[in-house]
Amino acid sequence: MTFETSPDQYKHWRLTVDGNVATLTMDVREDAGLRPNDYKLKLNSYDLGVDIELADVLQRLRFEHPEVYSVVLTSLKPRIFCAGANIFMLGTLSHAFKVNFCKFTNETRLGMEDMSAHSGIKFMAAVNGICAGGEYELALGPSGFQDSHQVYLRTAISVDAAGWAHFEYVRLPEYRWGIFRAEPAPDRRIGFGDFKGQPGQFADYIAPPQRGINRQLIDFEYVRTEQ
Repeated sequence: MTFETSPDQYKHWRLTVDGNVATLTMDVREDAGLRPNDYKLKLNSYDLGVDIELADVLQRLRFEHPEVYSVVLTSLKPRIFCAGANIFMLGTLSHAFKVNFCKFTNETRLGMEDMSAHSGIKFMAAVNGICAGGEYELALGPSGFQDSHQVYLRTAISVDAAGWAHFEYVRLPEYRWGIFRAEPAPDRRIGFGDFKGQPGQFADYIAPPQRGINRQLIDFEYVRTEQ
């Protein structure tokens, strides 16, 4: 695997520059994931390959386009902005790879904040469809947005040893990824799904609720979804 790429190799992003404004458009190819035989990148979901391109284009904007002062992020998919990290991709990864994948994607997005703070390049998301998962942070609005608009997200903020999540409304600038480590529990087993009853080696995570379910101890090795 290489982290080197260039605009002529991009499969998932399109960059156009018009004077002081750049438009960065997400158009993820379903069949162009790092392991296309294992999963499809549906609904503008992303894997490491998508974020390698994003990291590359952000650095090029910063150092190769001094004329740019504003960047608009949007999507070419009808009624879809981004569905976040691809769940089927996550289900195929080792625990160590997941951790490093999340670190890389978070650092890439934090790079936008750093560019705004130190390079004078402001970002704004033109959300033209569903926005979920790891792309909440791309839809927070331009710098200063929260000074006059209060936007909150209801999400899990903690979990006890019994697996019960505590939910609160978190203001979006303070929102962080909605998956938290639970307190350790000996002999924990997977509580649902195809692998119910099996030992959960890493089953010490909790995810935000889906369809009203408030108790979700999950094992990332066996996570399933309808993405």
